[in-house]
Amino acid sequence: MDEVSQLLFLLEPVTLDVNKLDSRIWTATKDVRFSVNSCYILLQKQAGQWDMTWPCKMLWKT
Repeated sequence: MDEVSQLLFLLEPVTLDVNKLDSRIWTATKDVRFSVNSCYILLQKQAGQWDMTWPCKMLWKT
C-alpha cells in the first residue's frame, strides 16, 4: 500500500466538527498534559524504533 493510500485509510474514520476550535492535546497521559517525564516514558516504550546510542542515563542524572 503506498503512502497516500495508507494516509487516506487512517483518516477515513476521522470526523471533524466545524463548530469546535482546534486544540493540542498530549495523548500519552490520562490528563492530556505534556510533561518531560511522560515524553521520556513514551520514548522508552518506542525504544526499538529509534537509536538508543545517545547517553540518556548521563542526561537524566544531571
